Amino acid sequence: MVRLRIAAMLALVSLAWLGGCAEERVLPHGVVVSASPRELDFGTVPVGSSRRLALILENTSRRTVTLQPNRIPLDVSVEPRVARVPASGRVRVEVTFRPRSERALEDLLRFEEGELGVEVGLRGVAVARLIEVEESVDFGGVRVGDEKTHHLVIRNRTEERLHVIVGVGASGAFENFRFEPAEIGLEPGGSTQYAITYRPRGEGRHDASLDVIAAGAERRTLHLLGHGRRALVSVSPAPILFDQVLPGEMNEIQVVVTNVGEVPTGPMRIVVDDVRFPRDRGELASLEPGETDGFAIRHLASQSDPVIETELRLVAEDDSVLVTVPVVARIKGAHLLPSEPVFAIAPVGWTGEMPYLSRLELRDVGLEPGAEIAAWMEGPDAANFRIWAEGDGRSQGKVPTAFLVAFNPIRFGDHQASIVLRVDLEEVEVPIHGWGNLPVAECSTIANRIPVLTNLQLNGRDGSRLGDAACEWSLVKAPGYLTDTPLPQGCTVSYRPLLVGDYVFELKVTDVVGNYDRCQVSFEATPEPDLWVETFWDQPSDVDLYLLNLAMADPEMPEDWWSIFAACYYYNCQEKSGPLPWGPDPTNSPVLNHDDTRNRGPENIKIEDVPVGAEYAFGVHWFNSRAKPSNRATVSVYCYGEKMAELQVDFREQWEFHRLGTISFPGSRRCQVDIAPVVWERFYPGGLPPEEPEESSESQLSARRPGRVRGPRPFPGSTGPRPPSR
Repeated sequence: MVRLRIAAMLALVSLAWLGGCAEERVLPHGVVVSASPRELDFGTVPVGSSRRLALILENTSRRTVTLQPNRIPLDVSVEPRVARVPASGRVRVEVTFRPRSERALEDLLRFEEGELGVEVGLRGVAVARLIEVEESVDFGGVRVGDEKTHHLVIRNRTEERLHVIVGVGASGAFENFRFEPAEIGLEPGGSTQYAITYRPRGEGRHDASLDVIAAGAERRTLHLLGHGRRALVSVSPAPILFDQVLPGEMNEIQVVVTNVGEVPTGPMRIVVDDVRFPRDRGELASLEPGETDGFAIRHLASQSDPVIETELRLVAEDDSVLVTVPVVARIKGAHLLPSEPVFAIAPVGWTGEMPYLSRLELRDVGLEPGAEIAAWMEGPDAANFRIWAEGDGRSQGKVPTAFLVAFNPIRFGDHQASIVLRVDLEEVEVPIHGWGNLPVAECSTIANRIPVLTNLQLNGRDGSRLGDAACEWSLVKAPGYLTDTPLPQGCTVSYRPLLVGDYVFELKVTDVVGNYDRCQVSFEATPEPDLWVETFWDQPSDVDLYLLNLAMADPEMPEDWWSIFAACYYYNCQEKSGPLPWGPDPTNSPVLNHDDTRNRGPENIKIEDVPVGAEYAFGVHWFNSRAKPSNRATVSVYCYGEKMAELQVDFREQWEFHRLGTISFPGSRRCQVDIAPVVWERFYPGGLPPEEPEESSESQLSARRPGRVRGPRPFPGSTGPRPPSR
């Protein structure tokens, strides 16, 4: 019985196991997954761009299916890469085609889960350019006033209809090109023509560009080039000369016109203003490059017109003159032809010749050269002119005979006379105008107020007709000793005002005779910073300017004036030294603009932006006397552009230090200067002067107001850093 029960149980277990295996095998066959659409057509995609299409995966079974592509074609991406499609559900998958080069896409995209799979076809075309169009158009040479049209071909390279915009984004010399912006629809593989006309407005090269935009994405720039040309013609003979003609005789000359340029000439009118030269034609047809044409010009000589000079012009359609040719007719016999009336100019009082000589040329257009030509002066101011022949004074036919005229004016202004010329029985009178010149000084204007230390340029000139007087600038008024400094020579000089105050410059222009004129230009040099302290001195030596920050130091302690943090002086305060810690902003730091060690200054210390509540002390030190027994310095203090104090400091010996007073800023744009002079002797850094023995009985200088104090070793007890002696 037990055996039968065991056998029955084993049989039931075996059947159950077999039943389970059969269910797993058949389950996949009940899963149905489909894709919609079955094919994705990306159409035409520009290289470097992308196009994305959606795909729907649908699961009609009763279990979730996880699908992923087994192979993704080149330049194709799928999002998401793993698609979980729920039972009886759908999932959206996005497929992107992003081509990197021109090619056609014909491939399959298969999504799989084990043996289960679904396929989607992929199609598309990648093109580097949607349209085919020329990159540049060269119109070549076109005559100014003419035009040339080019039909630009634009072709659609895609299998889709394209929207093309052409003629926008014009740049360069586009006014020489005519085109109309247009919107064009191009069928797949189709093409169109777009007209561009070149009409040069002037000679020379003309470059321009315009844009062609396809499908709102691809922008192509078309370069346009053309050369505007003028018609060039030559005329033979040139000049047209009716020479040695007899009165009453009709003469004719055949004239040949050749196009020697690169463009057609267009029709040309033959113009001669003098009616005594008729032509057999009034107009010539257009000539191509290298082509020739001709006409006849006639002249009937007359005894009453021994010499006639006129000109012939060939005129284009736009009334521009292509060529001008002299026309001259001369009958037999001597005839003098002077040059234009003579104008002479020289300085008043000039008695020499060069460089103020004038020249008169004379031609004998007759047939008998070699005759002697006499010349003399007549008229109200004839005594101020002299004339003589440059050569032998004989007529040379077609070659001019030259005469030189010297002008020696005795007054300013106009002088009038006449040159009388005679050869054989003919006499010619030529007017001459002379101008007695005086120099006129002209100074350029300059601003009334200029920041001190600004580099300026002073411009002047001789504004007279002759304009050759020499310029000399001088400084006639300036602060301090600056008027003692000479300025460079010349009409244009550079200058830098070193001190605050009024400046007056004078320009003197002097001609070769010594006549002169003057003009002046003036301005005020103003201090721009909040605080400006300046000094200069009488004797060339070394005087130093000091400024002490009272929030960091005690002005009664001499050693504090040598501090490299609390004091501003030659050692630590120039622009190259960097800012001092006198405020939160670098503009709160003082700057010593210049340290003058051998001349008369100036030196100045400025603070661009003074903090409210700041207090300073100031003083001057005679550091090196340069063997001068005494010296006097002038010290000025300016707050917000206004002078607050000016002091005269008398130095009686080297190493003297004059503590002059304090400068305080109690409120916004408020400044107060208190003068309390104190003199310290033997005020020097780092020990005693070389010529004195060292003394160590005192640790610091004692000071008294307003007397003078001597101390042997100034500050041996000072712990702060001190500068080395210079």
